[in-house]
Amino acid sequence: MNFIKKIVYFFYGSIKHKLITNVILIHAILMGFVVHDLVERQSEFMQTQLESQGKELASLLAINAATPLLNNDLIALDELLHGFYENKNIYMVFLLDARGKVKASTDKSYFNKTLDDAKSLELFEMANTNRQEDTAQIQHTTLIDSMQRIQIDQMTIGYARIILDSQSLEDELSIITAKGLFYIFLAIVVGALFAWSTIHSTTENLNKIADVASRIADQKFDITLPVVEGNDEVAKVSRAFRVMIASIKSYIAELLEREMKTVWLAQHDTLTGLFNRRMFEQKIEESINEVHEKGTTHALLFLDLDKFKVINDSAGHLAGDTLLQQIASLFESNIGENDLLARFGGDEFGIVLRNCDLLGAQAKAREIINSVEKFNFTWTHKRFKVGVSIGIVMIDGLIGTALELLSLSDTACYIAKENGVNNLHIMDAKSESFVRLHHEMDWISKIYDAINHNLFMLYIQKIKSLKGEDDHYEVLIRMKNEEGDIFYPDSFLPSATRYSLMPKIDLWVIETLFRLLHENKMLSTITFAINLSGQSLMKEDFERQVKELFERYRIDGHKIIFEITETSAMSNVKRVTQFIDHFNALGCKFSLDDFGTGLSSFSYLKNFRVDYLKIDGSFVRDILEDPIDKVMVESIAQISTLLHLKTVAEYVENEAILDVIKNMNIDYGQGYGIQKPFFIEQLLEELKA
Repeated sequence: MNFIKKIVYFFYGSIKHKLITNVILIHAILMGFVVHDLVERQSEFMQTQLESQGKELASLLAINAATPLLNNDLIALDELLHGFYENKNIYMVFLLDARGKVKASTDKSYFNKTLDDAKSLELFEMANTNRQEDTAQIQHTTLIDSMQRIQIDQMTIGYARIILDSQSLEDELSIITAKGLFYIFLAIVVGALFAWSTIHSTTENLNKIADVASRIADQKFDITLPVVEGNDEVAKVSRAFRVMIASIKSYIAELLEREMKTVWLAQHDTLTGLFNRRMFEQKIEESINEVHEKGTTHALLFLDLDKFKVINDSAGHLAGDTLLQQIASLFESNIGENDLLARFGGDEFGIVLRNCDLLGAQAKAREIINSVEKFNFTWTHKRFKVGVSIGIVMIDGLIGTALELLSLSDTACYIAKENGVNNLHIMDAKSESFVRLHHEMDWISKIYDAINHNLFMLYIQKIKSLKGEDDHYEVLIRMKNEEGDIFYPDSFLPSATRYSLMPKIDLWVIETLFRLLHENKMLSTITFAINLSGQSLMKEDFERQVKELFERYRIDGHKIIFEITETSAMSNVKRVTQFIDHFNALGCKFSLDDFGTGLSSFSYLKNFRVDYLKIDGSFVRDILEDPIDKVMVESIAQISTLLHLKTVAEYVENEAILDVIKNMNIDYGQGYGIQKPFFIEQLLEELKA
C-alpha cells in the first residue's frame, strides 16, 4: 500500500510532477489520435487508390488490347503486358478471349488455359452484368481483382484482368505506424524533459498550447504555435509542440507528394514522359468541345515508326527504349508549345495540332517525316535509319468522339504504311477510305453476329469424278441476316480477311461440319473438302484447335480433304508443310487450290505432299475460246499425271467445257455445269428419303 502511495506521490505530489505527468499523457493521447487518424486515412486513401488503379489499368489495358486481341496478335499482346512488369503492386495480368481463355499473361504458364475458378467466374458474371464502361472488381485476401470487358462495336471479344497485391500497402502502413509511434515517443520524451527543467508557466501560455492541441485533434494542421520566450516549462512544451507540428506538416507534405506522383504516373508514359493514351483521349475530348464552343479546327496525327521492331530485336530493348526517347524529343521539336504529344505504347505516337487546318496539318506531317528521314540512330557504333507513317484526321466536329477519331487516324496510318515507308494518308468523313472503313466495320459486326447467333450456313457443291470414282463435295459458306437474306462469301470474306477473322470463320465451318457428321452417320461415307485460309494456317494454335475438333467429334480423317490456295501455301512453305504432314498422319488429304495463279507454281509443287491439284477457274472458264488457257490446263494435267496427283477443274459451266476437260485426262470437274451449290441440309433430306 505504501508502495502505491509513493508512486502516486511521484506523479502528483508536486506541480512539476503533475506537469510532467500531464504533458506525457497529453502527448501520448494527442499524438496517438493524430497518428491513428492519419494511418486510418492513409490506409483508406491508399486502398481507394489501389482499387482505382486496378480499374484504370484494367480499362486502359482493355482499350489498348482490343485491336491485337481482335487480330489474335499474341506478340502485340505480350508487348502490351511488358509495361506492367515494373508496377510493384501488380500480382498478375491476364488478357482473355471471350470464352475466358488466356491469350496473354504475365505468368506464361497460364497461356491458353481457361480461367474457371470461383473467383474468375464471379468476375466474368460481374463484368458481363455491368455496363461496358464499368470495371468489375472483387477483393480476396490481400488481392484486388479487376476485370474489364474488351469490346469492339459493343461486342465483347475478351477481357482484361489485373490483379493487384495490397500487401505492399500493409507493409507501407506498418512503416507509417512505426514512424507515428516514434513521433509519439519523441514528443513524450521532449515534452517531459522540457517540463522537468522548469515549473514556471502562465495560464495564458497553457491556454494557447491547449488551443493548439484542440485544433490538432480537429485535424486542423494549418496552425502556428505562438513563440513562448524564456526557458521555463511552458516555453519548452511550446517548442516541443512546434517540433511535433512541423513533423506532422512534413508528413502530410510527403503524402501529398506521393499522391501527385501517383496522379502523374496515371497520366504519363514513364519511358518518354509524354501523355499516355488515356490522358491523350481526354485532351482530344477537350479539343472536340472547343471545336463546338468556339468553332476552331484542330488536326489529329497518328504516327507509327517503321523499322522500329528490327532495331528493337537486333540491338536489344535498351536500344529500342533509347530510340523511342530520342524520337519523342524529335517530335517535340517539330510541334508548337500549345500542341499535344503522346505515346500510346510500342512505337505509336499521337499529336494534336491545335488551331490547324488541313493544309497546315499536311505541311507539319511532311515536316515530321523529313526530320525522321534525316535522323540517324547510333547504338554501339552502328547507325540505324527509321521511318514514320502518319495518319491525319481533322477534329472539326464531323466525327463525334475521341475513340472514333483515334480509330480513324489509326486506319489512316495503316493505309499510309501500306503505301510504303515515310508516307501520310488523310482520312475525312467524306473520303472513300472513310466510307470503305464504315462498310467494312459493318460487315465485321455482321460476321460476329453470324458467329455468335449461328447465322452462317453450310452449302456444298459436288466435285464429280470424270473417271468413275466416288464423287465428293466442297464445303462452302453463306451468311444470312435476321430477315433471311442470303449473302455470298465475296460480300463478307474480304472484310474478314482484312481484320484477321478468317481463323474464326474456318473453325466455325470445321466444327459445324464435324458436328453434322457426328450426329448423322449416313454422311460418314461421303468425303468433304474444306477450304483453309492463309491466316488460319499461320495462326499459332489453329492446328491444335482443329486436332481437338477431330478428337471431340471422332472424325475419320480419310473422309476429309483440306483445300489450301497456292498463294497461301507459298507464303510459308515450312509452316504449311508441317500442317500437311501432321494431318496426313490422321488420314486427311490435301488439295492445292487455285493452282496456276502463282508465279512459280511448278517449282513449288514438289515441296508439298498434296493429293489433288485444283486448276484455277480462270483457265477453265475460257478454255473454249482461249488457246493459251487450254495449253495451261493440258500442261497442269500432264504434270499432275507424272506426279500421280488427281486434278480438279473448276468453273465447268456447261457440257462443252466438260467434254473438253474429259479429253484432257482431268480427274474431277466442278461447276454450275455439273451442279449448283446447295444447302447441306438438302443432302441430309435426300439420304434420309
